[in-house]
Amino acid sequence: PPLLGRHLGQADEAGQASKVVVIGSRVWEDLFAASPAVIGQMLRIAGVPHEVVGVMPEEFRFPLNHAAWTPLQLDPSDSEGLTGPTISVFGLLAEGVDLDGAQAELSVLGRRAASASPQTHANLRPRVVPYAQQWVGTSRLGYAGARLGLVILLLVVVANVGALVLARTLTREGEIAVRRALGAGRGEIVAQLTVEAFFLVVLAAAAGLAAASWGVSVVSRVMADAAFGMGGLPFWWQDGLTPDTIWWVGGLAVVSTILCGALPAMVLTNQREWGTLQRAGSSSLSPKVGLGGKAVVVAQFALSVGLLTMAVAEWPDMVRNEAAIEGLSSDTYLTSMVRVRDSEPDPPPGPAVAEGAASVHRTLLERLKAETGVTGATIATALPGMLHPQVRTQTDRTGDTPDDHPIRYSAVGPAFFDVMGIPLRAGQVFTERDFTSSTGHPVAVVNESYARERLGGTAVIGRRIRFVSRTRGASDWREVVGVVQDFGMNSIDPSRPAGVYIPLDDAPRAVSLAVRTADGPGQFAPRLRSLGTTLGPLVAIERVRPLDDVIRSNRAQRRMEFVAVALGTIAVLLLTMGGLSAVTSFFVSRRTHEMGIRTALGAHPIRVALDIYGGAARRLGWGVLVGVPMGVALGSVVLEGGSVVVSLKVSLALVAVGFLACVPATRRLLAVDPVDAIRGEL
Repeated sequence: PPLLGRHLGQADEAGQASKVVVIGSRVWEDLFAASPAVIGQMLRIAGVPHEVVGVMPEEFRFPLNHAAWTPLQLDPSDSEGLTGPTISVFGLLAEGVDLDGAQAELSVLGRRAASASPQTHANLRPRVVPYAQQWVGTSRLGYAGARLGLVILLLVVVANVGALVLARTLTREGEIAVRRALGAGRGEIVAQLTVEAFFLVVLAAAAGLAAASWGVSVVSRVMADAAFGMGGLPFWWQDGLTPDTIWWVGGLAVVSTILCGALPAMVLTNQREWGTLQRAGSSSLSPKVGLGGKAVVVAQFALSVGLLTMAVAEWPDMVRNEAAIEGLSSDTYLTSMVRVRDSEPDPPPGPAVAEGAASVHRTLLERLKAETGVTGATIATALPGMLHPQVRTQTDRTGDTPDDHPIRYSAVGPAFFDVMGIPLRAGQVFTERDFTSSTGHPVAVVNESYARERLGGTAVIGRRIRFVSRTRGASDWREVVGVVQDFGMNSIDPSRPAGVYIPLDDAPRAVSLAVRTADGPGQFAPRLRSLGTTLGPLVAIERVRPLDDVIRSNRAQRRMEFVAVALGTIAVLLLTMGGLSAVTSFFVSRRTHEMGIRTALGAHPIRVALDIYGGAARRLGWGVLVGVPMGVALGSVVLEGGSVVVSLKVSLALVAVGFLACVPATRRLLAVDPVDAIRGEL
C-alpha cells in the first residue's frame, strides 16, 4: 500500500487521461522534503508535467531500483493491427503451480494466437522464466560452470580435511593406546575426541560462514555493475546468507563431527592396546603417510599452480581493461540490438533474408539521421568496448600460414568510423560501393596493431588478407584499403588489440546499433523504442542502453571473473599449505625416534633438515609437473593464450611457499634433544 495517496488505476491508462505519477520515498524526500502535502503537486518527467497522486514506501522499488511510476498509456490508433511497442509481462504463479505448469499453459495460448494471427504471431513462442533470472542472465551453461567450480573447490576441501584428520589421528595412536592400557574406558576416549572434533568443526563452520558472507557481499557489489544498470543491486537482492544456508551448515557440522571425531576414535579404541604399544615403540616404524595422502597434496599444489597462473596472467589485462578507450566518448552513444525476423519459423539462409534485413537497417538509419538531436547513427556486429568475435587470418605473403592466435574482427555498416570517431591513419575507409556484394571486390580495414604485427607495418595499403576457418575453409581474399587507430577491439585480452574491419555486406539479422546524440543517450531512448515499432512486427529493438553502461558492465564482469579466480586460488593455496604442513608434521612425528638416533650418532642438523625437505620437494615437484601444463591449458582456454614462463615463475614461488610451510615442523624436530627423543620413544 502507498504511504500517501493512491495507486495507479485503470482510468489512468486511458489515452486522454491526465498525466499522473506515483513517486518513491526517495523522490518524496529529495524533491518535496517529505511534505505531507505532496499529493496534487506537479513533477516534470522528460519535460512533461505529471500530477503526483501517490507515494510508495522505501521498501518498494519495483522492478529494480525505480523511484517513479507512470501509467502505461497505449493508443491502438498509433499502431497497425496486432502490432505495437515491446513491453515486459510479469505475474504471480497461482498456488500449487510451478514454472513448467505455467509454461505448458502459456504454450497453448501461444499456439492459439499463432493460429488466429499467422501473419504476425506465427514465430512467437512465449517463454516463462523466473523474474530475477531475466536480469542476471538465462545461460544455464554459465550456472553449470559456476557450480562445477564450487564442486571442485569442495572436493579439494574434503580431500584436505581428510588428510588433516588422518595425520592428526595417526599421531595420537600411541597416546590412545597408552590411555587404554592404563584403564581409560573406550567411551570416555571416544567422547573426548568427539568433543574436540565438535569444537574444531564449530570454529571452522563459523569461519566459513563469515568468509561466505564477505564473499557474497563482494560478488554482489561487482554484480551491481556487471548485470544491473539502475543504480546498483535491485531492492529484492539478498547479499547475505539465508537462514536455510545456516541450517545446512549446522547439519553438515554435525555430520562432520561424526566423521572426523567419533568414527576415527571408535576405530582406534577398538585395536589391541599391546599391538599398538609395540608399534609405537618400534624403532622401525614406517613413516609412510600413504599414497592417497601424498596424492591429495600433489593435486592441490597442481591446482594452485594452474589457478594462480591464470590470475597472474590476467592481472595486466585487468589493468588495461579498466583504462578508457582513447578517443571514445562513450557517454554520448545510445546502443541497442536490432533483430530482424523472417516470416518463416526457420528460414533458409539466402539473399532474400539478407536483403530484407539490409532494407530494414537502411530505413532505420535514415530515420535516425532525420531525428533532432541525433548527430550520427551506424550499425556493426560489435561496437568498440563490446565483445568482438574472433577469426584466424592469412596474409598474401608467400608461405604465410594462418595466425597462431585468432584476432578480433567486426563487420561494420556505413559511416561507422566517422560516427564512432575512429581516426584514420592511412588509406581510406569503406565507401558506399563496398557495402554491395555485387561489386566482386572484397575489402578490409585493419587497425595499427594488425598492420604492424601481421603486415610488417609498411606498405600496408593494397595488401591482401583472408579469413581461415577450420570448418568452412578459407574465404575470398580481401584488399586492405585503410589503417585505423586501435579502438576497443579486444575487451577480453587488451594486450592483443590487433583487429580487422569488413563491410557489413551480408546484413545479418542481428546487429548492434549505435546512435550518437547531442543531449545524452538517456533522453533519446524512448524515441528509439518508438521508431522500432514503425519498422513492422518482425523487427525488434532490444537492450536499449547507453554505450557507457555496456562498457562498464563488460568491465565489471571481467572484474567478477578475476575476483572469483583470485578467491579460489587463495582458498586452494591455503588448503594446500595446510595439507603440506600436516603431512610434514606427521612425517616428522613418526621419525622422531629415528632422527634422535641419527643425531646422537653425529648426523648434522642440516642433513636431517634436507632429509625432511627432500620428501616435501618430491611432492612439490610432482605438483609442478602437473600444474604447469594445467596453468598453460587454463590460460589458453580462458585468456586466449597460456604462458609457460608465467606458469614456471608461479611454480617456483609456490615451491618457496611450500618449503616455508615445512619450517615449523622442521624446527620442532631440530629442537628435540636426541637423548629425550630416544628415551621418550622407548
